[in-house]
Amino acid sequence: MQDYVSRLIGLEGFRVTGVLEVAGQLELQVELTACVGCCPGCAGVCSEVKERPVVRVRDLPVAGRVTYLCWRKRRFCCSTCRGTFTESHPAIAARQRVTVRFRGWLLERVRGGGAHAEVAREEQTTRYQVSRAFRESRGQLAARHAARCPRRLSFDEAHHRRGHELATVVSDLDRRCVIDVLDGRSRRTVERYLRSLPEQTRYGIEVVSIDPYDAYRQAIRAVLPCARIVCDRFHLVRGANTALDLSTPRTPTPADTQPAKRHTPLRAHTYLAAQPLQRPPPATKSQRAPQPPTAQPPMHPLQRRPHHR
Repeated sequence: MQDYVSRLIGLEGFRVTGVLEVAGQLELQVELTACVGCCPGCAGVCSEVKERPVVRVRDLPVAGRVTYLCWRKRRFCCSTCRGTFTESHPAIAARQRVTVRFRGWLLERVRGGGAHAEVAREEQTTRYQVSRAFRESRGQLAARHAARCPRRLSFDEAHHRRGHELATVVSDLDRRCVIDVLDGRSRRTVERYLRSLPEQTRYGIEVVSIDPYDAYRQAIRAVLPCARIVCDRFHLVRGANTALDLSTPRTPTPADTQPAKRHTPLRAHTYLAAQPLQRPPPATKSQRAPQPPTAQPPMHPLQRRPHHR
């Protein structure tokens, strides 16, 4: 049974020695399959165990329930240099309370559009763990971008926060990805960012695409004098269409020759609606519809008609 559970967690080098359920959560007692350790001081093989502290770390959920790994780590005592050290595993970083794959899962949730507080509440963890996963990924992404020097950059403005100044989005045109987002779009902001780049990166930039904004052009000319400045396609096509509309005479249409309809103000409608309705004039005798003759009731034989003189 324990072998099947060990395969279920999917951590190579660990084996499950026990399973406990505490308040709806699972606690898996695990330990490493290796029985000896390598001393980092003298590189000697040690098998003498001094103590076995228990480390409780958060892992991916099993069957939809929160899962913790209770790792009984061995603390070895080296017989050669008399130093002590504890065993380690790449899946669980030193002095961490979550596994590497659980931190990667938190990062995927944040990249999917979830807020830090929302992800922490749904995964039943702290906002600190979510923020740390995001910060570590941001540092790795920045180091990855710094390793690859871009040749073509793009500066464009965008609404980063409504009600505030426009932000500047810096993108790599070759890889089609966003490098950085700058608060503001002034010349000083762009120059400060360009000067913060390594010297090798600045010399490697060949083309910079911008929108027709003079602050961008002045900043690039001051910091990157050898780079070629081009206008992006969207603003170029829009400017060409605007110039074409202004230079080409427009042929009048029949709708232009008709007078514009005047809209009656609302108070005039209210005034007309408040007036009493007028009754139509009475119909004349010729306009009246002929009435069918009414039938006379039968007269009693002793009853006489009245005689009018």
